[in-house]
Amino acid sequence: MRLAGAAEVEHGLMCCYLYGASSLERDESEGLSAAVADWRRAIVGAVVEERGA
Repeated sequence: MRLAGAAEVEHGLMCCYLYGASSLERDESEGLSAAVADWRRAIVGAVVEERGA
């Protein structure tokens, strides 16, 4: 696979991760639990780590 193709795949995956993180419930009125907040941090952390690589 060419570098451009690999970058395109990686970009698509990051978009999916960020969409998933942004679609999680955000506040207590929506029943936000500590687990959901941890999931969001883990997903965003994975995106940040991948961008740095």
